Amino acid sequence: MADGERLPRKVDARRTGAAEAASGGYANSGVHIGSIYSYPRARSRYREQVRQIAPPELIGRDSELADLASFCAGSESYAWWRATKWAGKSALMAWFVLHPPPDVRVVSFFVTGRLAGQDHRGAFVDVVLEQLAELLGEPLPTFLPEVTREHHLVGMLAEAAQLCRHDGKHLVLVVDGLDEDRGTAQSHSIAALLPVKPPDGMKVIVAGRPNPPVPQDVDRDHPLRDPTIVRPLTTSPAARVIRDDMELELDRLLTGSQAEQDLLGVLTVAAGGLSGADLAELTGSTPSAVRRTLRRVAARSFDTRPGTWRGPEVYLLGHEELQATAVEEFGAARLETYRGRLHAWADGYRARGWPEDSPEYLLRGYFRMLVAQEDLARMAGCATDAARQDRLLDLSGGDLDAIAELTACQEAVLARPDVDLPVMARLAIHRDRLIERNDNIPRHLPALWARLGQRSRAEALLRMITDLAEHGPAAVSLVQALAESGDAAAAEAVAASITTIDHRAEARIAMIKPLVRQGDPAAARTIAQLMPSTGWQVEAVVELAEALVDTDSAQAGVLIDAAEQLAKGIEEPYLYAGALIRVAGGVVTTGDSDRAERLLQTIVDLNRGIYGRVRMVGAALARQQFDNALRWAKQISSKDEEAQMLAAVAHAVAKSGDLDRARELAVESHWAVGEAGTDRHEPAAAGIGAMVAARDMGKARQWLAAVPDGDHKDTVLVSAATAAAETGELDYAAEAISAITGTRARSEALVVLAEAHLAAGNPEQARESAVRAERTTRSVVSVQQWTWAALEVVRTAERMGNLRRAHELALATVARALPVAHQWAAEPTTTLARCLARLGEVDRATELIAAMPDPEDQVAAVLRLGKPRLVHARLDWLADRIEAITGTHGRDKAWASAARVLAGQPDTALAIATTVADDNRRMETFLALLDPDDPERVLEHVTHAYWYSEALVRLAARPDLIGRFAVEPIPQVEWRFRVLLSYAKSLLRHGENQRARDYLDQAQACANQMPSPYGQARALLKLADLMNTPRYAAEAQELLRRAEAAATYVPHPGRRADMTGAVVKSLAARGDFTRAEQLATTIGRPGRRAEVLAALVKTLIAAGEIDRAQALAVTIEHSGRQAEAVLAVVKSHPDAATAVALAERIPNRDYQAEAYAWLVARAGQWELADRIRTMLPEVSSRNTRSRAIRDVAGALARSGGVERAGRFASSIADPADQATAWQALAGHLPGRAVARILHLRHWSEALDVVDHAVLDVITAEVFAEQRGSAPARAP
Repeated sequence: MADGERLPRKVDARRTGAAEAASGGYANSGVHIGSIYSYPRARSRYREQVRQIAPPELIGRDSELADLASFCAGSESYAWWRATKWAGKSALMAWFVLHPPPDVRVVSFFVTGRLAGQDHRGAFVDVVLEQLAELLGEPLPTFLPEVTREHHLVGMLAEAAQLCRHDGKHLVLVVDGLDEDRGTAQSHSIAALLPVKPPDGMKVIVAGRPNPPVPQDVDRDHPLRDPTIVRPLTTSPAARVIRDDMELELDRLLTGSQAEQDLLGVLTVAAGGLSGADLAELTGSTPSAVRRTLRRVAARSFDTRPGTWRGPEVYLLGHEELQATAVEEFGAARLETYRGRLHAWADGYRARGWPEDSPEYLLRGYFRMLVAQEDLARMAGCATDAARQDRLLDLSGGDLDAIAELTACQEAVLARPDVDLPVMARLAIHRDRLIERNDNIPRHLPALWARLGQRSRAEALLRMITDLAEHGPAAVSLVQALAESGDAAAAEAVAASITTIDHRAEARIAMIKPLVRQGDPAAARTIAQLMPSTGWQVEAVVELAEALVDTDSAQAGVLIDAAEQLAKGIEEPYLYAGALIRVAGGVVTTGDSDRAERLLQTIVDLNRGIYGRVRMVGAALARQQFDNALRWAKQISSKDEEAQMLAAVAHAVAKSGDLDRARELAVESHWAVGEAGTDRHEPAAAGIGAMVAARDMGKARQWLAAVPDGDHKDTVLVSAATAAAETGELDYAAEAISAITGTRARSEALVVLAEAHLAAGNPEQARESAVRAERTTRSVVSVQQWTWAALEVVRTAERMGNLRRAHELALATVARALPVAHQWAAEPTTTLARCLARLGEVDRATELIAAMPDPEDQVAAVLRLGKPRLVHARLDWLADRIEAITGTHGRDKAWASAARVLAGQPDTALAIATTVADDNRRMETFLALLDPDDPERVLEHVTHAYWYSEALVRLAARPDLIGRFAVEPIPQVEWRFRVLLSYAKSLLRHGENQRARDYLDQAQACANQMPSPYGQARALLKLADLMNTPRYAAEAQELLRRAEAAATYVPHPGRRADMTGAVVKSLAARGDFTRAEQLATTIGRPGRRAEVLAALVKTLIAAGEIDRAQALAVTIEHSGRQAEAVLAVVKSHPDAATAVALAERIPNRDYQAEAYAWLVARAGQWELADRIRTMLPEVSSRNTRSRAIRDVAGALARSGGVERAGRFASSIADPADQATAWQALAGHLPGRAVARILHLRHWSEALDVVDHAVLDVITAEVFAEQRGSAPARAP
């Protein structure tokens, strides 16, 4: 990805540049339950189901097919093919779906009761969404709540229609079997979802029987209520023959032997999907006897289909009417008996822990049957069965199926009038646990599986990476793997599915070099032309140049020149520097080091020299320019970055075969780490990795032994394992991996080992390591993650006042955490320790802290307990731990923190502060210990003039101390002025005007001595503001005039603009609005001018000048500042109609949403609520959206419209936003709101609004024994 704020932690000769945001991107700080994740492009398998419905040959329907083609080409938007049962409707529709006219794209759904879960609105939405996502080349929206899925369906139908229209085609939605819809009785029909006015280019074809009539929930003006769209369909003679044969066979089964009746009975209640072996188990027969019976008695009444995963073919009834007839003939009581067989069968496999031979039906179709029966208790039992979840993972390669089942259970809970919150909480915890166990999937694991030929598994893994910050890099890695394998189409499909703009651009750039190597430079050029911004275009052009440098050096040079010209067009200095860094890397690749040096100088001038040299080192190493790389590495001003780059050079030199020189450089890197005294562990890890690459395992082990245990050591071990694997030292790599304690780190190292095996031509060993990596990734939610969850529960119990329960849970938490706390990062251990201390368990807290591996973390944790007596009592232990900290910086930080904690014991604290080595940190610590009742005790230690002046400023709050300490020794006039001004301010505040006058005069004398116009203007302005009172009015006015004059002499345009803005603020504070406005308009920098004018608008509002503020606000040229100013006017305007009109003119959606929300909540403009809801997707700031939603939902509820508030919340499309609305309604609709939050977000986000009963369920689930490892199947 392009450069961000942090330094690159790995040398990569392919990437740099400045990240640029653009509209349409999406960012998230964590797992977003129920939202739209950035997954690989959807692939629908629904056509295969349609093939099973379609006849081998369509006989006698030529005229109907011609009518269908004519309808698609015509102007009408709806057609309803209507006929009685057995007329051949489904056969005709299926044939048309599979053989549409050439200018038609079809998406379809066949409502059927023969297959479990295929006869209701939810199935329709899911199936059609999947097909639309594939048509649009987008990822499938996953884990969406029902209302959100329906919103997406409407939007994606419109997008698909637009895409088809652009391609000169029509989009046709085909829905067969509307009369079979099971949801019509609950007013949740499929028909009601069909668009009243289809988008341009879209047509709808439905098929069904004349009865039942159009469902009641269909709008009155819906085309389905228009009789002119009906097209009668005559019964096909071929369908009549099939019907007669099927009915005859069904009669034979219904009146046949008990075994034959049992076969039909269990197939009827199962709604298809049972194999011969399944039927044998259920009927007490044998698989061969079942097959003979079905062949002999009912050859045409049953269809067979392949199993979903790797199971045998399965049976289902061959027609809808057979299913309906069988249900009617058996009757409810007898069917319930057969259903009981299924339940007992499932219970048996559950009792056995869902072994490997568990039938696929019980892992898929059975749950759908339970959904159809609305058997919530059994649904929840299946969905929350941990062993069954693991078996689903084993079969499908991911947890999506198990999560979908949990989501279906939640929706079933929500559909009931009385929401069962304990069940809802249990389901949410299980869902989130499944999501969390995928948090550690290594970024390169999906790409590894793709290289091993397991693309479906690669995509399944990628779909399970729900954190966009992790998903993006993983998708980039997969795109590169696919491109390198020669499948550019698949690579582009994954790239197109990436939601974040920067990662999508990076993925496409990763395709450039593989395309050039495969002889398709034209496609690579196209990628470079389609980048989303100039910065990314520079990146792509340089990448193309590097790809051509060995085969067409002249063209590579032309491209580098073009990239530099593009970079020069970027105005923002930060982004310009990032683009130049990328160009410099490309120039190094071409071998022109002189030109690279010239570019580097410009980069240094832009304060990005470290980044530039890091990039150039990487580029030089990629071309084996070791001398250049070493020279640039040693020029890096940051010692730890120098150490890391020296390690990179050593690594590359080792790969070239010069092991002696590599070892020398690795040692040099190691010494540089020591000199840096850094807290960062990456440089040390890189140095050890370099020594491993140089094959000096003894030295590497020696350095490794000096690294303390903990997360940092895992990083070092991963580096060592990576270097060993890349150099073929696979035994050492395995040794290093076995020592890694962290789940994620170990799985990442196993991926590297697998890649090394694959590169060495050992695919089986690679596959074995990949399976181990995946098993490690999925090996339960870690104790560390569990501890965070447990702490959330403990804190909730505390908040509810149940301190005894909180105390018990905290002790239970530490009992489980203590044995493994040495493996953790510091934060969870410290948080748990603080919780224990707060509950009075100080000894247990210190015991936990003592288990931490890093002395610096131990010290920080003890100090954060906030227990001075504990710190004083254990001072010797603390001193021992502080001295064990590596690096002066870390020790100083620890001693300084200890001194602050012991401030109540001044002698001890001062003695500790004097041990701090760094002058500035020592002085800062002394000031933290400054006691106004005994200032001399500290001041005698403050030897630096700046810190002495800071001390006097702090003491100025006490008038009795003013004048007690000399100001004259302070040499710098700026520092002296600050002290004198603080003295005058304090004395004026305490009414000592005479004494204040003396210090005002001294301060003014200092202001006159300021060496720079900027410093003088600022000082005069501060004096003018302080003296802006009736007593000093004339003097203050003169000071302000002088400040304004001084500001005009400030040489730097930016600082001059800042100072002029400060003068404007002072003028406005005095009520001189005319002069303030005049002066503001003279500010040369447009952004600063707009900022000052917006501030002036707010001052006018505060002064009651509403009309003047309104007139000024609309003249501000900067759209963002204008929006800010107009918003302020809206919030203060006394006339609601005028305020609404002003809000409608706000040019920025974020500010407009805030204005509308304010008008709803404070001015009762209820009609704006719907407008806010529809504009939410255009509001870029999550915080702004959340505030607006909370304000509107809360106002609607408080106004007596609780149900309206609930409808407002339910209608919000984005799950996170919808959850925000329900959180605002928790006090008004407690059960419903809590259930919705649990459905939409992580369970912990509902803790603030749950009651004791729900907390008890959550506690029981969280504190239950952790599950064992999830399986990872070998492909």
